[in-house]
Amino acid sequence: MIGMYRVFPVLAAVLLAVSFTACSKDKEAPKPVAAPAQQAHPTPTVKEVFDRAVADLRANRLDKALTGFSLIIEKAYPGAPERAFSYAYMGQIAFRAGKMEVAIQNFEAALKESPEMTPTRMALGNAYFSVGRVDDAIAAWEKLVKANPNLPTVHNNLGVAYLEKKRPDKAIQHLEQTIAQAPENARAHANLADAYRQKGMEKAAQAADRKVAAIRARAEAQAKGRAGG
Repeated sequence: MIGMYRVFPVLAAVLLAVSFTACSKDKEAPKPVAAPAQQAHPTPTVKEVFDRAVADLRANRLDKALTGFSLIIEKAYPGAPERAFSYAYMGQIAFRAGKMEVAIQNFEAALKESPEMTPTRMALGNAYFSVGRVDDAIAAWEKLVKANPNLPTVHNNLGVAYLEKKRPDKAIQHLEQTIAQAPENARAHANLADAYRQKGMEKAAQAADRKVAAIRARAEAQAKGRAGG
């Protein structure tokens, strides 16, 4: 659950009082010198805590990153953009760790805060699909392509999901969209071959297989050309 990540550090300021004593050469009694006024460290702003957490994440200091993001979720006002992004980043960390249910809860919380976060909705669909919630994955991805049809990766994911649901017509529709937007996507052509076969269209599947082979051959030739140059 989200709570497993919600570790809140104590952001108390450290107060240092420094006193000095002066001794005279004639061994008079020491005369006290007034200590300087105590200076409290300013409380960091939400943006400062967020920026520090992002820097920790990029440096792979995951515990510190999670602590910072959790603090923002606890302290920032509802609707603050840092809250939505904190949930999203926590979801990413959980996803990479294979904690899909934790990732799902954080991604859902991020989208509740900010529904227009396209990468987060895509990631939520990936997490749903990973735990076998195929219908939920389809719903998440369909919402994305309805708002923005020019997302070839999402169309490919939808094609795979509809294949999983034994709906080859829908799979073909989305995979053809992927290929229209990304013609050299070998994986999409391979998935399209699977969709054709699921529908019993063997000749079309073989044609898709040949396109996969041609794309991979071109990629290998380009790689050899770069290496030779």
